[in-house]
Amino acid sequence: VKRLLLGLLDTGAAGGNATCTADGSRNGSDKLEEEALQALFDKVKDQDGAITVKTLVEHRDLVLKSYPALIHEFEKIDLDRNSRITWDELKVFNGGAAEWLEHELAAIVGLDTLKNQVRSFYRSIMLDRTRRSQG
Repeated sequence: VKRLLLGLLDTGAAGGNATCTADGSRNGSDKLEEEALQALFDKVKDQDGAITVKTLVEHRDLVLKSYPALIHEFEKIDLDRNSRITWDELKVFNGGAAEWLEHELAAIVGLDTLKNQVRSFYRSIMLDRTRRSQG
């Protein structure tokens, strides 16, 4: 539905589908530096400070040129499923697995010891993958 609203099927816009690396982070060609991402967010957000389908329609050409994943992956970026993308949700999507993990842990009240264990476990997995990749 969102693609039809944006006219993507009619214009034949290409690409934009994000791919992930082995560690769950987004592929480098789809990732923006945080400053560029913030500038795009500031241009596209509505008066309530979120990106909606309406604002994507209004800024379709800019978004397709600079960050097509914002359109193609709207449902994945919208973590709380309220049809609005906040700055935090966009930053998590752009950043990858580590940012997603921190976002999810921040939503849990208390359990600091368990959160630290999960972080430690994640870091050890990432170190193991790095060691394996380097031989």
